[in-house]
Amino acid sequence: MSQDVLLDIKDLAVEFSARRGRFQALRGIDLTLLPGQFHALVGESGAGKTVTAFTILRLLPDSARVVQGCVSFQHHDLLSMSGDVLCNVRGREISMIFQESAKYLNPSMRADRQIMESVRFHLGYSDKAAWEYTRDLFAKVGLPPDRETLARCPLEFSGGMRQRLMIAMAIACTPLLLIADEPATALNAGTQKQITGLLRKIRLESGMALLYMTHNIGLVRYSADYISIIYAGKIIESAPADILFEEPLHPYTRLLLACIPGWNKRGRRLGEIRGASPGPGDIPPGCAFHPRCPLAQPNCRETVPPLVRMKKAPHRCACFYPGKEFPQA
Repeated sequence: MSQDVLLDIKDLAVEFSARRGRFQALRGIDLTLLPGQFHALVGESGAGKTVTAFTILRLLPDSARVVQGCVSFQHHDLLSMSGDVLCNVRGREISMIFQESAKYLNPSMRADRQIMESVRFHLGYSDKAAWEYTRDLFAKVGLPPDRETLARCPLEFSGGMRQRLMIAMAIACTPLLLIADEPATALNAGTQKQITGLLRKIRLESGMALLYMTHNIGLVRYSADYISIIYAGKIIESAPADILFEEPLHPYTRLLLACIPGWNKRGRRLGEIRGASPGPGDIPPGCAFHPRCPLAQPNCRETVPPLVRMKKAPHRCACFYPGKEFPQA
């Protein structure tokens, strides 16, 4: 795998305007993605995963603005890119699978037409070539490639089939980067594993990089190369997947992993994280996790810990007491 950086996000901050004033949804995100890498961005609802994805593709609503930072793709700044150039990048070089498939699919348009539209625009295929290519894409993502299925509207598909259709649309132009925003969250556990496995398989076959957003860290345990943990709009720990699971350092990451069921935890009570994560408008000073943290000290309530490299590079953690033992209950 080339070590050249594909996507580089530095100190990215995004704020929204609301009735109560302005609040920051992202508070200085740092994230690097290499070509062909499966990078999972893990966090609770409201942590900033979707805002990160929408900022990369400049799909933020009018109520949002980038306060600081840069988003570089193949050494080109996406935030300052002209609209015409960005239009060619979206779908062709960077593509996205959205969380709510029903919201982003045209309910009254044939499934094959929704893919063919993109293929004709970006790849210049004729109608016949685009249809044949679409039929092959259906087979690739596990959809029946027969004329009857191709001619159906998304409303006639099950939830899992709609998500597979979204995947087919997203990979149609073989992008260099595929962003998957909670692609399996509304599906049952079995289908979630199938969708995640399908994305992993496609990524390995195509060589594209995958930025996978999820709240379920167990879902990406054996698929991701690298995992970043995001909490209250800031990445608090980032490491290769095997290191993160073997030697988690941030208290939030350690508590999160303790909540995952497993055969080695039979008969034992699973861990829990007391309290609730703060909303974007209610982030406390200092470390945002300190109200829930068993290791919190006065300095945690006053100062935001920086994301720094640990002894085992490229492991990074934003905590004043990384790896310290929890006090006995």
